[in-house]
Amino acid sequence: MRFHGFIFREIELFWTNIRRFFHNHKTLFDILFLSLYSIEQGILFISIVIFPEQTTKIITGFIITFITTISLEKICMESRYKELNDEITVIKVEYNKIMNENNDLRKTLAKNLKKDR
Repeated sequence: MRFHGFIFREIELFWTNIRRFFHNHKTLFDILFLSLYSIEQGILFISIVIFPEQTTKIITGFIITFITTISLEKICMESRYKELNDEITVIKVEYNKIMNENNDLRKTLAKNLKKDR
């Protein structure tokens, strides 16, 4: 395997683990991002009170930070959403398999009941 293949494989493994971590700890991340939003807003308020002459620059920095935080949360939630969709796909396949087996068993049962009469 070439060096770049090794790097890509490791990156893929890392993101798979991150996605699984987001999936398994959703509440923790909800609380984390909610806390982060509150801290950012608190810093904005305090900064504007302390440095009123720099309000435009402070708000600009806040908006950039806030949008970055929202983007990170979106990435986390999309990773979780993909994990859930993968699980749904597996469950649907298993469900269809079980339903087909159930239908086959019903047909076999109906045939056997007709033979016994």
